[in-house]
Amino acid sequence: MKLDDINNFIGDIDLELFDQLLKGRFNDRHLILEIGCGQGRNIIPFLNLKKTIYGIDVDEKNVALCKIVATSLGGNPAFFSKAPANILPFENGFF
Repeated sequence: MKLDDINNFIGDIDLELFDQLLKGRFNDRHLILEIGCGQGRNIIPFLNLKKTIYGIDVDEKNVALCKIVATSLGGNPAFFSKAPANILPFENGFF
């Protein structure tokens, strides 16, 4: 695999997340919540791995960008919404 292929697959993710991915921490996880999803850089590997990922952020522009990223990588843009971390828009036990 070429360096460009690796970068396209994982994107510009946080180093700590990259470490956890390499350690297999998400291998058995298929439903993921990204709290504070920002502009979507950490959702890329999960979408490429065909995981179901939801994201929340307090900034509508960030949510809009995540929806674009999700759409372009086969994810569901409806799974990204504007919400604060202390008031999750999901039922208890959803994740």
